[in-house]
Amino acid sequence: MSLFSWTLAALLLSLVLVESQRTSFPNRRDCEVVDLVFILDRSWSLRSPANFQKELDFVSQVVSVLDFENSRVSVITFSDDADLNIRFSDYYTLADFQRAVRALPWVGGNTYTHKAIELMMTEENQRSRDRAGITSIGVIVTDGGSTDPYRLEDVVRQVHDKRIEMYAIGVGDEVNQKELEMLASSYDHVYLLKNVNALSQIQDKLAARFCRGTPAPSTQACVNKPANLVLFLDDSLPIQQYHQDLSLVTDLVTRLSRSIGRSHKFKLLPNWFQGSVLTFGNVQDFLKGVSRTNVPQRWSSTEHIVEVDLKPGFLNIAVVIGANSMKRLNQSLDRDASLTYIIGVGQSFRRDLIENIVPSSKRLFVQTLGQSVETVKELSLDLCSGCSNMDIYFLLDTSNSIGPEQFARECKLAADLMKSMQLPNGHSPITTIDYSDSPELHRYADSPQFIATIPSHKWRGGNTMTHSALEMVMAASERNSNDKRQVAILMSDGASTSPDRTEKMAAKIHNSQLEMFVVGIGENVNLEELIVIASSPSHLYMEDSITPTHLSEAICNGATDNNIPESNQDCREEFDIVFVLDSSWSLRTEKNFRKEIHFVTELGDNLQLDFKRVSVSVITYADQAKEYNFRSKNEFSSAVLNLPWLGGNTYTDRALSIVLENVENRANSVQSTVERPLVVLVITDGGSTSPFVLEKVVARLKRFKFVKLFAIGVGVSINIKELGLIASDPSDSHLFMVDDLEVNNKILKSLLKSQICRDTQFLSLISPPKLFSCPADVDLVFVLDSSSSLGVVENPDFYFLKEIAFVIDVIKLGNIDFRQSRVSVITYSDVIRLHQYRSETDLVSNIIHLPFLGGNTCTDIALDLMLDELNYFKSVSNGRKAAIGVILTDGLSTRPESTSSSARRIHDVGYRIVAIGVGARVNINAITDMASLPKNENVFLLDALNWRTSFLSTPPQDITDCSEPVDLVFVLDSSWSLMSEDNFAKELQFVTSVANALAEQMGQSRLSVITFSDDAKMAIPLTMYSLTSEFTKKVLDLPWIGGNTYTDKALEMMYKQFDAFRTRGRRSVGVVITDGGSTDPFRTLSVIKKIKEKGINMFAIGVGMSINEEELRMIASSPVSEHKFMVENLDGLKMLQRTLVTGICPGPIKKPICRSEPADIFFLVDASSSLLNQENFAKELQFVVRIVDNIIVGATPDDSRVGVITFSTDATLEFGLSRHTSNRAVKDAILALNFTTGDTFTHKAIDIMYDQFNKFMRRSTRVKKIGFVITDGQSTDPNSLRASIDTVKALGIEIYAVGAGDFDSQELEMMASDRSKVAQVDNLDKLNEITFKLNLKTCT
Repeated sequence: MSLFSWTLAALLLSLVLVESQRTSFPNRRDCEVVDLVFILDRSWSLRSPANFQKELDFVSQVVSVLDFENSRVSVITFSDDADLNIRFSDYYTLADFQRAVRALPWVGGNTYTHKAIELMMTEENQRSRDRAGITSIGVIVTDGGSTDPYRLEDVVRQVHDKRIEMYAIGVGDEVNQKELEMLASSYDHVYLLKNVNALSQIQDKLAARFCRGTPAPSTQACVNKPANLVLFLDDSLPIQQYHQDLSLVTDLVTRLSRSIGRSHKFKLLPNWFQGSVLTFGNVQDFLKGVSRTNVPQRWSSTEHIVEVDLKPGFLNIAVVIGANSMKRLNQSLDRDASLTYIIGVGQSFRRDLIENIVPSSKRLFVQTLGQSVETVKELSLDLCSGCSNMDIYFLLDTSNSIGPEQFARECKLAADLMKSMQLPNGHSPITTIDYSDSPELHRYADSPQFIATIPSHKWRGGNTMTHSALEMVMAASERNSNDKRQVAILMSDGASTSPDRTEKMAAKIHNSQLEMFVVGIGENVNLEELIVIASSPSHLYMEDSITPTHLSEAICNGATDNNIPESNQDCREEFDIVFVLDSSWSLRTEKNFRKEIHFVTELGDNLQLDFKRVSVSVITYADQAKEYNFRSKNEFSSAVLNLPWLGGNTYTDRALSIVLENVENRANSVQSTVERPLVVLVITDGGSTSPFVLEKVVARLKRFKFVKLFAIGVGVSINIKELGLIASDPSDSHLFMVDDLEVNNKILKSLLKSQICRDTQFLSLISPPKLFSCPADVDLVFVLDSSSSLGVVENPDFYFLKEIAFVIDVIKLGNIDFRQSRVSVITYSDVIRLHQYRSETDLVSNIIHLPFLGGNTCTDIALDLMLDELNYFKSVSNGRKAAIGVILTDGLSTRPESTSSSARRIHDVGYRIVAIGVGARVNINAITDMASLPKNENVFLLDALNWRTSFLSTPPQDITDCSEPVDLVFVLDSSWSLMSEDNFAKELQFVTSVANALAEQMGQSRLSVITFSDDAKMAIPLTMYSLTSEFTKKVLDLPWIGGNTYTDKALEMMYKQFDAFRTRGRRSVGVVITDGGSTDPFRTLSVIKKIKEKGINMFAIGVGMSINEEELRMIASSPVSEHKFMVENLDGLKMLQRTLVTGICPGPIKKPICRSEPADIFFLVDASSSLLNQENFAKELQFVVRIVDNIIVGATPDDSRVGVITFSTDATLEFGLSRHTSNRAVKDAILALNFTTGDTFTHKAIDIMYDQFNKFMRRSTRVKKIGFVITDGQSTDPNSLRASIDTVKALGIEIYAVGAGDFDSQELEMMASDRSKVAQVDNLDKLNEITFKLNLKTCT
């Protein structure tokens, strides 16, 4: 028998370990069932049939992992035309498919890629009918750009709409990368290869995607550890046994190759297997070929190979089949060589013989596939040499979204990590890149220098330009390209300002030698971006769940458990959204406008908008703006795609003016207790044509606490300053810039979704429901709808039971005392039933048994019975107690006009009605009609009402009893932004002046001072000093600290102090003085929520130009206009002393000179260019304020309401009748108005006033409707003005006309109700002369 008949020494495999793998998947054997389409370029640019054949070989290799019993594969080739060469239904075995693929011809021609995509869509439409629910994946391989790119772009959109997962592989130097990115589902689905030979480098990645059970490359950190793998094969075995054992060897080698790296190579001796090198990509085919071939014929040149295989100093691994091979193994060993592993394969070897041959070696036995898996795990550990040979780069986020405290944690983690890694002497330099607006590179010679220096890195602030840091680290890695492993560790919260560039750079890095580890920093991490950046999911870790030791273990020795939370949070809060889309000429082509449209539809899908509960609209703008509203998802998805491109100038202000008008109308109409958040997303590619008008519109929009503005700049002509103006604070979380709005920009969509979810969650904290303090002696009448319109088919009494539960909640949470109060319940449909209860136990035990009646909705009769019951309660108590009626209904009355009349009768008597909408389809107009004024305090939706007794709140008192002791805490900003100790001293002087002014009025009150910067300090506790000179001295001695502005820490300290020293009979008052926004606004919001729930009365004072007005609004108690103040500098605090003292202890209110009948009054104020400047406009405003001084403004039926409309070229509803419920709030709002300029279109203001009176008219005939028109010139359109005035007068509105300056007397008389209501002065300075005259007229 020849040497080959009893031993077959096969293959020397020297493992050259170049880079570790990015992807690690669960160890599952089952492949995913997929339908896979390959689209292959066969054009002339391939240059030869051999290159096309390499494409076909690539296809054969990738599909070898698929389960052909369930999955389907088709192939399309294209050049001048496209051919469907293999259909899904053509082949059902792998061998047949591979044979057919390799036979496909090369054709040549141009590169009409769109034809191939169209053919794929035709096949997909047929497939989706037959194979619904099966994942559809497309893989396109091309070496050049499309001959017709415009038609390609159109058809690719259809592919993405169909949700086909697309991979795009570009080969060679002539590929169009942007086109590939358009074709692919995301940037990490794009591969750029130097030539067709490199296709084998990515086949494992694709195979691992299609078949998760495929032995995928791991994160094992193998670094150039030399090893020899020798196979000893015995062909004397029975042929069946031999093939079985060889299949185990094939599986073992394949798993080992994939577990330690895709680019390791097998080095072979000359004349071996038709060449000198086998890669792991084709060794499997080689081994399969061995199993099908007569072995002696296959290896004719193997003599003496084994004698040089096993070497000292190497990790030597012998794989043995058969007893005869073990003898040959013994003969082949070098004298000094030692085998680390001997692996016996199959059933035919003897264990005792192995142990005798090499007793010092580790012995493993593989007889099953399961043992093969375990063997590979053990081998992989020895093949890895840890952290001994690598270049390390740290990328540290130092932007605004991180903040200084979190940046310091990044530096500490980096230092601790290097300590844990214990790198040897002579290690490569360590590189750090700190990045925000721009990246900053530092290099350190060794670990000790790095560890000593990194803590001194300073937080810089700014935008989060992650892409620039990635670009810098990739360039540095390429310069250092050598045999060393390249490892980067990025620490960030994933809030890129340019997310599309970040995504592109991450894709380039994944095609390079650089390995990316990512650590998420902070609480609000955007996982989607971090996942895209990380080399694999197992390269991603969270700061709060990883220690330096574990991270070191992951980098040096492979993945550890990373405990990554779910990627994107769901938006739990309900919100409305408006998309504002640039449709101007600056877009250049309609194609770019279509990109905006498709981005919006994709984002809408990500947000999972529920159109039954959410209002969605789109505003497009150029010279004019147009609004589109959508009632369903289907309507939104289809109609928005057909919106026209307008072309024209970029009047962003006109689009946002529509939003502002809607918001103001909403604010002046009915709302539930908690205002529903409104998200406004503005997409633009350039600066606004009228930036000054835009600034004013945005400023007014930002006054509304429930509005959040997002700004997305697209392209190269972005006006960053304007985007910053539009975006809500913090602007770095609401401003984004992208080069192009491609549909695969998933980081941007993820960032938007995450921020929208956070915003809508925290907006509810800004205006929480009022804390209730239920009167001890209130009488209640509940009216419960029990009609069929309320019923649900499956559960007819579903909503009726909710009504009953509501009543029980009110009685229990409101602590109703039945010894002093009376409670009745009326249920109604066709039948009306009255139920009276004597005690809480009586009510709770009996109300749950009330039957659901069904039938018509006779709300009018139920309201009449409510009026009778309220009258009875009033007569019994002799009018000493409040009596409230509460009706729960869907508003679908059988007789709506009669219902309105019944509600009006109750209003006229003066009883309060709270109307609560119940059910899935509430008629909000009917509910509003029934409720008392103010509507926003008496109209609710049951499902949105968390505080059942909010309508029982004790109304705020106009006068605070100053004799009641007060605990007063001053919270003073002591941060760097104050600039100097002198400025901090001005804060202290203000505190002492306020304290001295209060000293005589507040008796046994206590004062405290808290200062804050990086930390909060209890400078003066409540228990230390009263209102004495000692307190004043202590305050003036307080030091300036310096540091960041952690307002949340000071508020938390104040909250805990109030909680610890709370005493019955003492009011808690806090005064916050700051000159900037909080460093951690979200934590500040969380503390504010607790403070408001505690009922602490908060005043907020902002100083300077860098204040965060929205944060001040959040801190301030209601009404905000009486608790929030702003001054230009610290010297301006002196002006606030009296105001603050009055707010803390107001004393008696000065009564107006007359008490008129209640009136609804609109002031129409000229703001046109004829006024010349803001100073003259202010004279008009002062005139209006003096009139308001003599009106009782309030929320009761006996009080008046005031609204203001300004007009020039356009008219603006500055605030409506229901917005402000006190004289001070109205006056503050008036004095804050801005001058606009333009023509004098008075009729537009008249039209708005008519609409407002028509929509929000009070029913009582006692309430007058009055309009004051104040103008300094003639109307630009007198004919339209006359028509508008006639309409208003027909509604019974009383008009006063005031002219100052160059006015038209005849026009004033035409506007006024009669001549007695016309007032004229020569100039604006003389408006004071007619104030008293007008006051007398309004007080008659």
